[in-house]
Amino acid sequence: MNLQPYLDLAIQAALEAGKLQLEMLHKPLKIESKAFEADLVTEADKACEALLREMILSRFPAHAILGEEDGQDKESSFRWIVDPIDGTVNYAHAYPHFCVSIGLEIEGQLSVGVVYAPSKQELFTAMHDSGAFLNQQPIRVSKTHQLGGRAILGNYVSSGSKTFEDDKKVFMRITEAGVPVRVGGSGALDLAYIACGRMDGHWQSREMPWDCAAGNLLIREAGGKVTHFNGQEHDLSNADTDLSIVASNGHIHKDLLDLILAS
Repeated sequence: MNLQPYLDLAIQAALEAGKLQLEMLHKPLKIESKAFEADLVTEADKACEALLREMILSRFPAHAILGEEDGQDKESSFRWIVDPIDGTVNYAHAYPHFCVSIGLEIEGQLSVGVVYAPSKQELFTAMHDSGAFLNQQPIRVSKTHQLGGRAILGNYVSSGSKTFEDDKKVFMRITEAGVPVRVGGSGALDLAYIACGRMDGHWQSREMPWDCAAGNLLIREAGGKVTHFNGQEHDLSNADTDLSIVASNGHIHKDLLDLILAS
């Protein structure tokens, strides 16, 4: 199958949504909380998702879309998985670390992934079996083989999460092992940064499909590895039962899993 038309649409949609993000960034925004107080949604999230849906469905009306704000509209062997603004808390504070994330599954296989950070003008793209790119330049995961001070990991732990206490224990184990951890507030960008070698790993007990669909493909196409906490290959179809994710350059994956699962 020729995936290029789908990638071209994902890029166009991500660029347009990113442009809208920047246009709305410094305007007064209506900000609401969702499941818990720190889980924010703004009118920019809703406007960007509406834009993404319109652009995708105008080209492929029979395709399904799963979005963070409006859920999934229908069933189809083509499913677009979109996060209109990954890093909404950052965005709501005009902290310039946020992105648009667009993934496409075809018959359950991740086939296209795009992550666009408009404030940095960085466009990460990938197609199945075609490599990963940053602003059209090929990217690869890092060569770091050891945890400790030689690796850098990303994570996001929210005090409103049902798994907060367990997450906190894992966070402490990893930092006490001497591993530097950065909490950037955008899981999609963490994954993109692993793909381009800026970061060596990322873990989270609950990462929604729209947070990780595009980044998952980016990492795999860049030579890295993505699993659940149980070590099995990460599968978005497990979202009802297992939202855990461990992503890495591959070299540190086992050591990172061992730290996460240590009693």
